[in-house]
Amino acid sequence: MLSFIVLCYVPAAFAKNTRFHHFFPVYRAALTEIRDGPCSEHFALQESGAEVCHDLLNCILEHTSEVIKGDIASGIVALGLMPTILTFLGSSTAETVLLSRRRPLLAFLIASGSPSVNPLRTFVYPNPIKELMKIEGHLAPTYFSLWQAAFVSIL
Repeated sequence: MLSFIVLCYVPAAFAKNTRFHHFFPVYRAALTEIRDGPCSEHFALQESGAEVCHDLLNCILEHTSEVIKGDIASGIVALGLMPTILTFLGSSTAETVLLSRRRPLLAFLIASGSPSVNPLRTFVYPNPIKELMKIEGHLAPTYFSLWQAAFVSIL
C-alpha cells in the first residue's frame, strides 16, 4: 500500500511548474500580453524557481481590465453556487430509496453524485408506500419489455 501511495505522488514531484502558462481561452491573448509585458520580471523569476507566485498574480491583476475581472468574478460566483443549486435539484432520500428497489446501480450513482441531502424536505417524513398506493388521477403504469427496460436504464 505504501508503494502505491509513493507511486501516486512521484509524477507530481517531478512535474514542471506550468502556472501562468495556460489561461482561459477567451482571455488568453490579453493575459499572456500582460504576463510577457509589464509583469515579465516577475514571470522570469517564477520560471527560474523563485517563489513569487503572489507577486506575479498581483501584477497581472493590477494590469487586467475591470471587465475581465468582473467576468472572472461572476464565473466564481456561479461555480460557488453550483453545489447549492444541485442540492435543490436533487432527489430526496425517499425517492432514491424507491429507485434503488428497481435500479440499484442507478440509485447508487445518483446518491454518490448528489452533493448532499435535499434540505427543503428534511423534516418531512413521506410515506412512499402510501404514495404508490394512490392511483386516482394518475396515469396507469406502463410496463416495458426487457429490451425497453434495458434501453431506459442505459439512457
